Amino acid sequence: MTVMQSKYAEQVQRPEDLITANMQLVRKLAFYFHSRVRGAVEVDDLIQIGYMGLIDASQKYERHEGVTFTAYASIRIRGAILDHLRRSSNLCRTTIAMQRKVNVANAALERKLQRLPTAQETAVELNMTMADLDQWSQAFQSNVHQSLDEVYDEYSIWYVSDKGNPEEELSKTELRNALRKA
Repeated sequence: MTVMQSKYAEQVQRPEDLITANMQLVRKLAFYFHSRVRGAVEVDDLIQIGYMGLIDASQKYERHEGVTFTAYASIRIRGAILDHLRRSSNLCRTTIAMQRKVNVANAALERKLQRLPTAQETAVELNMTMADLDQWSQAFQSNVHQSLDEVYDEYSIWYVSDKGNPEEELSKTELRNALRKA
């Protein structure tokens, strides 16, 4: 049995080329996950995390027959995004699954009733008591994420700097230099 060899030297793609060629894959996966966790995290954050996964994939990819870079990168990107979502969530899988059930029930009731359903209607739809639904609702509330843009406030104690205003610092530096020369 003879093995045919190519007359051409095998071309190894640079990581930069692999990244550039698969950037759209990151966007596609980020938007997919964003649709699943709507409101929990910004799509731009998921895209950035996906790019990190793509970079990691491009650096660790080893060419093997039957394994394309796109397939390998897809797994790494999904993994990076899922890891980020799991790290940033303080809910267990059971709570996340129940939250999904409640959201599906609310959406179905809203279509059926042509209005927002009451908590009582949602509880009946899910075959649970109001007390159980209230407990689950409290558990869902513990997983509220806020974007840094929403949290940031120029006057917040969390963002106070010990340094003065940049313009004042520049003026002081220029004044010191002028005084030294004089």
